[in-house]
Amino acid sequence: MLKIKNIGLIWENIEYGGMCTTIEDLLNSKTFKDVKVTFFTNTNNRTIKLIRDNIINNNVKFIYYRSLNAFDIDNFFLKRIFILLKPLLFILSIIQFFFILKKFKFDIFFAECGGYGGFRSDMASVIAAKLLRYPKIIMAIHHEYGSPKIWFNFIKLTNFFIGKILSSLIFGSYAVKKNINKNTPLNKKIKNQIVIHHGVKKETLINNTDNLKKIFSSKKNKYNVGIISRIERTKGHMNLVLAFNKMSINTKKKFKFFFIGVDSKDEIAKLKSKIKILKLNKYFVFTGYLKSDKASIFKKLNLLVSLTTTFEGFGLSIAESMLYGVPVLATNVGAVPEFLNNKNGKLIKPNNEKELIKALENFIIFNKVWKKKAKIAKKDIINNFSVSKMAKNYMEHFIKIKSNDTKNN
Repeated sequence: MLKIKNIGLIWENIEYGGMCTTIEDLLNSKTFKDVKVTFFTNTNNRTIKLIRDNIINNNVKFIYYRSLNAFDIDNFFLKRIFILLKPLLFILSIIQFFFILKKFKFDIFFAECGGYGGFRSDMASVIAAKLLRYPKIIMAIHHEYGSPKIWFNFIKLTNFFIGKILSSLIFGSYAVKKNINKNTPLNKKIKNQIVIHHGVKKETLINNTDNLKKIFSSKKNKYNVGIISRIERTKGHMNLVLAFNKMSINTKKKFKFFFIGVDSKDEIAKLKSKIKILKLNKYFVFTGYLKSDKASIFKKLNLLVSLTTTFEGFGLSIAESMLYGVPVLATNVGAVPEFLNNKNGKLIKPNNEKELIKALENFIIFNKVWKKKAKIAKKDIINNFSVSKMAKNYMEHFIKIKSNDTKNN
């Protein structure tokens, strides 16, 4: 049987997100334990140290590059200059990767894209890989198309070339596949397309949870509710604060909310300011990033809320919550309904304050029903969205694409 022995993987990133966990799980899986992986990533990837520390696969080697496309710039004028120079920097990035990759040979060159669109190093790398005549080039896209504000024609041309280059295209969900195929010409250019959902695995409960006890300490009859995500405008934190403010005092006393995550300092400042104005400080806790096993974190929660207002490429925290038997209340956006429904959780419309308030009230009144749904959710996730299944699907697809090459020769 044909085996994949050598993979080149590129993933460009700045902030922490669900992709970090997915890549860790993929590389640490039994399926990939004997595969040599050369992992290319940018030096300003803030999460790479955490990933590197968590990778137990000794066959993974990290190669770092200085990104010409991913910058975290606060200065208004520098941002504008960066935008104007993007096409030039992208071309230089292709040249950069040509010289980085020319030293290597891979069975599969694989680009992981948290999103797609604009000017990205993963896009530049696949063009460089084609110039070097790499035999099989695959890209995985996990979020909606990020439409560029300017340089539309240049991006269209880039998409055209990428469509010609890729041997196959993997999507993290059917929602992402639909979005990318609607907004780009890739569906017309790439015949081999497949959806491989993210997988989740249960971590071992560690008993060194003194810090978590302090953070999640609450009075009797209070439900601990968590939002585990980047703290940014589209994740719906502000919607929760505003909706909660309209609930009765007796209902408010039943809840304590935990915003678990980091990211936009501006959004965190806005949230804290609004919470202070509305005199809701005692109900909301900003935990930041929690350095603890997920089993211990989810054990402290009675409900997970995900209130994304626009698009969700998958919703890993939702799937993880289901795995640990924690009830879920989420907005019906993107890929969420591909694994969460009203039989195993609760779906509401995005930006719908009335539905949110009603759902939280329902959670208190019919708590036993929500717990029963959580048990169903746990079975659904274990049976259909495991890490082992995800890794197996990736490897089988890699072998299929590689075998096509062998047949042609």
